Amino acid sequence: MDFPIGSMGAAIFGALAVLAWRMHESRRPVSLRGLVIPPLGMSTGFSMFAMQAFRVPWMWGLSAFVLGAAIFAQPVIASSRLTREGNVVMMRRSPWFIVIILVLAAIRLALRGQIDHPPRIPRLLPFADEELASIDRPVCVLVGAHTEVFDVDEVVGRARLIPAATVATVPDGGHAFPVDHVDLVVSYVEAMTATT
Repeated sequence: MDFPIGSMGAAIFGALAVLAWRMHESRRPVSLRGLVIPPLGMSTGFSMFAMQAFRVPWMWGLSAFVLGAAIFAQPVIASSRLTREGNVVMMRRSPWFIVIILVLAAIRLALRGQIDHPPRIPRLLPFADEELASIDRPVCVLVGAHTEVFDVDEVVGRARLIPAATVATVPDGGHAFPVDHVDLVVSYVEAMTATT
């Protein structure tokens, strides 16, 4: 799967899924479970920041939160209202709700260049060059050519410091290429293990 196309497809699918979910929830009574579980589920994404490699400056995170809460969330809030109907509470959407969701999705896609291509993660050097050069075991290093997380040339250059390293770049691979190119990864591992 080509990374840019996959990313674009995921963004479009996500927008349609949110639209379908929001329209569906307006057909049934509001429940405590329905109010609590979605934000709790989405908040699990914060767990990624437990990893040093995914941490961003506090100001970036705060800016994104304020932008979402103060600007992008307001049209959605304004086009939704809770109404009491008999013994239940219903979420009612205005006719503009669909338009608002589609416009927000369009903005998301238009800003892909800023959102999906953040500055690369600062270099993490768990091993010094001398330590890499001292490794005397076979090592296989595969790097997706289209990864936007690390500098490919730097990763390849440092991997070549390992004397017995097999280093290769996957031309059409992104950061998650092991998922999209399983057979390729297996072939490299098999080739390496066959010589040990």
